[in-house]
Amino acid sequence: MKLVLVVAFLIAVPGLATAQLWTAGVEGGNLNEWALNDCGGEFNSGIADTVASAEQSRSGNYSAKLTWVGPGDSATRLFRWCEPQHNTELYYSAWFFFPGIYKPGLYWNIFQWKSKTASGNDPFFILNIGNRSDGNMYLYLYDWQRRASSTQTKLNVPVGRWFQVEAYYKCAADNTGRVIFWQDGQLLFDVANLSTRYGNGDCQWSLNSYSDSITPGPASFYIDDVTISANRLNLIGLAAPTDLKIFQ
Repeated sequence: MKLVLVVAFLIAVPGLATAQLWTAGVEGGNLNEWALNDCGGEFNSGIADTVASAEQSRSGNYSAKLTWVGPGDSATRLFRWCEPQHNTELYYSAWFFFPGIYKPGLYWNIFQWKSKTASGNDPFFILNIGNRSDGNMYLYLYDWQRRASSTQTKLNVPVGRWFQVEAYYKCAADNTGRVIFWQDGQLLFDVANLSTRYGNGDCQWSLNSYSDSITPGPASFYIDDVTISANRLNLIGLAAPTDLKIFQ
């Protein structure tokens, strides 16, 4: 009886089909979706690159393959900025596939928000990969502005299978900002009551492979089925905090 009621509720909610603002599945065999409407694109520094690849895919035939080569600080970044510039609160989702265990140096940035002003463009919150004492990879959150890390012991980064990283971000210059992360539907981080952009800056979002060192190298991973949405799209089995809107 409970299952019937839940299904009926989901079908009855208006706006479910229109919650998605942007998506990238790389099914054109290129990265053009990231640059759609001049709202983003690929930006590389050092020796790193992203390509459409048929080696792995969660759906369809392609995914985006991000490869860090180095040595030294190198990055490949896939940016979107129009959606976070025009919407204070958004949900971000991406599926990741890591073919093996890697060991980053000081950091390995795979997911971030930045704030651009007339004089600079700096990170605010970064999702990094680290290694536990047994070598397994795990996700941790880094507050670049306050130089503070939030760690977790709930989940490792799986190897050899697709997993979902989902986030909620409230872009705010005052202390009403908030960032939340889920991995495969399980809550990892919930940081609230702080600024998430500069007072005179915007919000921008990117998926990245950005590090000072990764062993073994070159290091590659894949992303697929990336979405930015006004509401949380994957509702069944994913428990959102009760004070967050699910539908507009």
